[in-house]
This record gives sequence, structure tokens and C-alpha cells, in this order.
Amino acid sequence: RPSGRVLALDAEGGAVQATFPLEGIPGQLVLGPSPERTGRRLYSVSTLGHVTDDGYEDGRSAFTRAGAWQLLGLNPTTLDAESMQSLPYHPYWLTVAPDGAHAYALVGHQSIATTTPLLSIDLVSGDSRILSRVPGSGISALAVAGENVYVPDVMKDVVWSIDRRHGHLVARLATGRRPLGITA
Repeated sequence: RPSGRVLALDAEGGAVQATFPLEGIPGQLVLGPSPERTGRRLYSVSTLGHVTDDGYEDGRSAFTRAGAWQLLGLNPTTLDAESMQSLPYHPYWLTVAPDGAHAYALVGHQSIATTTPLLSIDLVSGDSRILSRVPGSGISALAVAGENVYVPDVMKDVVWSIDRRHGHLVARLATGRRPLGITA
């Protein structure tokens, strides 16, 4: 019965300051601005409920095979839950926009894909939708700056720039060999 927890630790002494139990399998943690534009929020991706971990017979982890995921917004100090949103797809990269109003996630099982879905998550209303399909399957990260989402593709040696309002491909930025990460 896989499950996890989020811990807030004292940076100097390592003492546990707060704990938030997760019912499902934990995924990525991202610190970002809160949607109210006051303070910060810690976002935790996890499976929704328990998942049986019966191995990797199909090449996918129990997290990937879960069928339901959630995005929890936690107070970074107290770990009090401030928001919870169901996610319709398996998120494997998440980033929060500088204004705190939206998050973006690459979703799906990418190993055989020719395009990778980019999910837009409205952190105020809780709505989510596929914003775009990013060319390629060598996606390694994503970042938001201004009105664009930037997605490196290690297989094509480029960074894709996607308009975050309409989902249009804005630019194909050549990078040289294998861009592994990106930050804004």
C-alpha cells in the first residue's frame, strides 16, 4: 500500500517542523507563488488514492499507471492544505507561472510519443486542459517566463517556445547538443 508524506524541516538542525500525509504515491514537489499573489505555495503531485505496486511489467511505474492524480497546494511552513485539484493525466514535469495563477505540466507516457501533451492548470478555478502538443519525445523539463512556456527536447537539440495563452508554437530555439534542463 504505497503512500508518502511531505515534511517541512528546520534547515539548520534538521528537525521536523510539520508533516502532511499523502494517501497515494508522492511525485514532484514545486515551490511557487500563491495564486493570491501573497506569499508562496508548495505544490505536491501525487496519485489520488492507493495504487497497487505489482512491478514494472509494462515498463511503467505504479505512479504512471495510477489512473488518477492530484495537485495539492500546501502552506510551505505549516503544510496546511490550501488547495487540491484532480489532474486528468499523469504529470511528469510541473512548473508554476511567475504570477501564481497557472501551472503547467508535461503529461502522458512519453517513451513512444511523437508529441508530448502540455497541460495548463488554472490554480484559481481548478480547471485544467491540454494547452498544446509539443513536438518530440525527448522532453526533459519545462519553465515559464513572460507569456511563454519553454520546453527542452534533448532528442532534437532544441527548446520549444509555446504561447501559454493560446498554445501556439512560437519558436524552435536551436541549443546545440542535448538541452537537459531549463529554468526561468
